Parts: sequence; structure tokens; C-alpha cells
Amino acid sequence: MRGSGPVPMPGLHGVADVHAIEAVPLAERHVPLTTYDLLVRAAREWPRRTAAVWIPDPADLDTVRETTFAGLLSRVHEVAHALALLGVGPDDAVTLAAPNCSDLLAATLAAEAVGIASPVNTVLEVEHLAHVLDLTGSRVVVTAGPELDAALWDRMVGGAADLGI
Repeated sequence: MRGSGPVPMPGLHGVADVHAIEAVPLAERHVPLTTYDLLVRAAREWPRRTAAVWIPDPADLDTVRETTFAGLLSRVHEVAHALALLGVGPDDAVTLAAPNCSDLLAATLAAEAVGIASPVNTVLEVEHLAHVLDLTGSRVVVTAGPELDAALWDRMVGGAADLGI
């Protein structure tokens, strides 16, 4: 009988290794079923370890911003709570459009936790953004503020306004 902790994954050196992995039922592997579950486990097991690193200014590669697993989980909870207060539920899409940054990661994971994350390419024109918003039925749009990316802000506000979001 297996213990309650995660089952170590053997190395993959051939077909026999794949068969050995597949011999252990998924339910006994204790694998996280969602990205949120994975983050919760990581925050519990390695709260102070670095979860992600960003370079906020591409012109300054020596300055980085880091977040720990515990810090990321805390931010995901904050954003997920805000999304839930806006009425986002399990079947609701949340459109995300922002430059790569810590808040985009937290917002994406939060959207996955409470609803459906629908990231979009930040260079899409307003007509394409409006089309994506319409197709996904997004209830909420998360984007970079005008102080971070004024052009993106204008496109996202325009696309959302066209759909009455």
C-alpha cells in the first residue's frame, strides 16, 4: 500500500519506464488536478522558494523582480476574490491582456481558479479583440492600466465598450 505523499516519478529511459508509470493509477499518484491545486501544494511545500522572476525593464537586465510561491498564492487569492465579487463563476471567461509581469501571472491563475482564463495577444486590433471577447463571452477584462501600456488600455477599453462590458 502506498503512503499519502506524492509518488516519486521514475526516470524515462524507455518503453518499460512508461509502462511502470502507467501501472500506478492516477488517483494514487497524488498529482494536482488544477493549476491552483499545484500552486497550493508548492506554497505549502516551498513557501519561500522563488516561483517566478521578471525583468521589469528590458533595458536593465540586472534588476529583477521575484515572487515566492507563498506570495504568488496570496496574490492569486486577492485577484480570485475580486473576480468572484464581480460575479465570475466556473463557466465564465475572463479575458486577460497585459505585458508579461507578476500581476498577469497571478491574474491568469486566479481566472483559472474561479472561472476560465482567456488570455489574448496584446497587439490585436480593436476589431479582433471585440471578436475574441464576443466568442468567449467574457464577463471581465483584465488588462494593463494606461500608466503601463496606454495603447493596450485604449484597445481593451474600446473592445470591451463595443460589447457593453
